[in-house]
Amino acid sequence: MLGKSDTHGFGVFAAERAGTRDVVVAYVGELVPHAEAHARGQVYDAVEVSYFYTLARDLVLDATRVGSRMRYVNHIRARANHVPKRLSVCGYVQVGLFASREVVPREEHFFDFGYDVTGRQK
Repeated sequence: MLGKSDTHGFGVFAAERAGTRDVVVAYVGELVPHAEAHARGQVYDAVEVSYFYTLARDLVLDATRVGSRMRYVNHIRARANHVPKRLSVCGYVQVGLFASREVVPREEHFFDFGYDVTGRQK
């Protein structure tokens, strides 16, 4: 479920229980080369919104234009309840978000973005 987050803007909340290691959903988006992501990132930084997920040094998943509501999953390292894993689904690269522990209904989904996000809870 999408809703207002106490962490930052919108957040995604569990509609039902998820057990440890359950796949919750895929983080999907448009595959773009790093140079294109850098150019887009300058625009996104100006409005303080970014839905990038770096897959490899030269490839980025951009969920801004093409993506699911999971792009609204927020970052709090200490409360991360999901672990991202790269997947290939029918030839498309996606990032699966797997529960790292039991997640209860109405709990907000978090994962560690792997870097510090300035101005947000950690």
